[in-house]
Amino acid sequence: MSVRRTVSLAVLAIVAIFAIALASDSWGRAPLESHDADSTALAEPESESVVSDPAERTRVEIDDPERTAAEPPVGFTSKLDEGEAPTAAPARDGIVVVTRYEDRRPCTAATVDVRWRKGFGLYGHDRGPADSTGRFATTVQSVDQIEGITVVVNRIEFDSYVDFLGSALDPREVHVVVPDLVRIRVRAQDLDRQPVEGANVRANIASSIVRPREYRLSRDESEAISDDDGIAELLVPTGACSVAARRVGYATLDMRAVEITRAGAELVAWLLDESKRREVSITVDAPPGVESFDEVSAFSRPIPAARASELGVESDGTQRAFRVERVDAGWIAHVDPLPWRVVVYADGCRPGIVDCTGDETSVHVTLQLADPPKPKAVLEVTVVDPFENPVNGAEVRLHDTPDLVYGASYQTNQEGRFDFECPVGGTVVISAAGRSRGTNWARALAGPFELLPETQRVRLVLREPLSVTGHVVDRDGTAVAARVELRRPAGVLAKLGDDVPAVLPNAPTSDWLGTGPEGTFAFDDLFPGEHELWAFPEKTGWPGRVRTMPGQDVTIVLGDGIEDLVRIDAQLRDATTGEPLAGRIWPLGDTDANGRVRTVQPPGRLELQAFAKEHVVTRLEPLELRPGLVPLDVRIDRSAPVFVRVLDSGGSPISRASVSVLDADLGEPRDLADAQGTWAGTTSWTGAAGDAELRGLPAGPLRLRIEVAGESREFEMPSHAGREGVFEVRFVD
Repeated sequence: MSVRRTVSLAVLAIVAIFAIALASDSWGRAPLESHDADSTALAEPESESVVSDPAERTRVEIDDPERTAAEPPVGFTSKLDEGEAPTAAPARDGIVVVTRYEDRRPCTAATVDVRWRKGFGLYGHDRGPADSTGRFATTVQSVDQIEGITVVVNRIEFDSYVDFLGSALDPREVHVVVPDLVRIRVRAQDLDRQPVEGANVRANIASSIVRPREYRLSRDESEAISDDDGIAELLVPTGACSVAARRVGYATLDMRAVEITRAGAELVAWLLDESKRREVSITVDAPPGVESFDEVSAFSRPIPAARASELGVESDGTQRAFRVERVDAGWIAHVDPLPWRVVVYADGCRPGIVDCTGDETSVHVTLQLADPPKPKAVLEVTVVDPFENPVNGAEVRLHDTPDLVYGASYQTNQEGRFDFECPVGGTVVISAAGRSRGTNWARALAGPFELLPETQRVRLVLREPLSVTGHVVDRDGTAVAARVELRRPAGVLAKLGDDVPAVLPNAPTSDWLGTGPEGTFAFDDLFPGEHELWAFPEKTGWPGRVRTMPGQDVTIVLGDGIEDLVRIDAQLRDATTGEPLAGRIWPLGDTDANGRVRTVQPPGRLELQAFAKEHVVTRLEPLELRPGLVPLDVRIDRSAPVFVRVLDSGGSPISRASVSVLDADLGEPRDLADAQGTWAGTTSWTGAAGDAELRGLPAGPLRLRIEVAGESREFEMPSHAGREGVFEVRFVD
């Protein structure tokens, strides 16, 4: 073969490789289709799914040891409905995910992955192609929560992890929007507006609410390196987006999110050039006799709202620490030209704090002597086993109320020691439990101890374990699966309160256990004296109660031992339809699928609160209870979620704003619910897109309280606002 021919073939080979590389690069990118002159939208995907294996399209992965103990066959799938055996070819007639583009076209032939949770520890996912209408049906008829949805279009993943709500028209449909992709230009610059070359510019994309019950997906972060002019071009989806630039030698300011439309955007990412930090001299005036200083530190503090809005940054962004060096005349701090704080610590003095604006050239800090230390009560606790050996790692608790539920626990050292330092005044009891020589010793208590301004030595000797065994049955003598609670004698704890019963009325979680279907149980850490055992059936029914001493084998009969208590038989229903609701009536407990809960309460006043998924969190009128049977019919109204978006005066979303709803009668924040209908506190927080979703609220007008960076405003919301559309609030400084 001639040299010329060899060279020609080599050139052809290089050209072919280069062409393949270009083709591969184009395959790895999303083909872009222009919807108009200013936007770039996702092209319709090819008709075949990215997932080529048909079995892969319908596989459901289940993380449940009992159901997956045996090695499943390839392509194994399951509907995972209770009591239903896994099937190799499940019917896809469950919850439906409806996918659309921004222009409302169906997102056809995309791959959809739905991750769901169904009960405690029971979760999995469905994955497969959307049909010609953009729909993908899962194999599960109902779930507690959809935890995430991913839609893959032309190898680009769009996803969201929010508490998805079903459609108002069909609660088994979840609607998601695949956003358009647009190009944005970001200029990385310092506070002198000089471009920063070589900065890593990253766009952080946030999923958001398009309209009530319709969720815009997001995609992974997009990033690029800035050029000589500080410019970086990024491909990002429409929706809320914040940018950040990072480079060695610069500090980053946290940018606020902005709304990216199909027109694109030109943004600024601010950097703080550490080489341009100002030198500020720090001098300290200390009281006589104070000559040494523990620490002199300087760090950033929140930027004033007006300045933060001007820069488009978060006022309370990431705190930055500044370098402080010792010099003959004091100290020199190297700080940014933004608000900062200097703190000086010295023995015997209060911390000296000065807040600075960023314009200073020198700062003077005056220290003041600290108040004399208050006397303390010291309890030196030593824990030993029955053989007088110190117990390392014993759990020690200090109790100032007559219960074993509350209070922090601490561990002893190798000498079995732990010292408590407490304010003077009051009375406490100390308890300890531990293990040595392979034995779990029973808990010991000592006290009560008056907290005096002195040191007291406390020695606790752990005891040989005492036990009780038994089983739970119904009135017919049939074993019943139940949760059994051990309630302990008050003992010395009774001296910490007035009218403390002989047996404590509650128990820590360590004194609860489940029996299983055979109904048997055993506790091996009893106190001396009489205890109480309670059994609560796993299914709806009356509890049972018995008194027992250590060393006995007892039988708890459900329904026995509760004659002196109030037996409450409650039914939770929808106020309009009368349909039974699986929810919660606090403090009675969770209702079953038929809306029932049976339990007992002591006589007296009882305040109740009812919860159910997509229903109003409802406080009921207080009840005055007497022993006997009390039937309750609790009816609560349905609740549509309320969607709020908080914007600043320029229309940019505000993240981390707190949103609460004031009670019309009390003027206090109302209780809110989560996606499952359980209590979720009184405050919701906006995400990066400024969105907040409020659940469990009644129909009608509402009054919102919104707090941003310590400042609060109140806003009136009309009856239908936030339910038929997203209610936008302008938080104006």
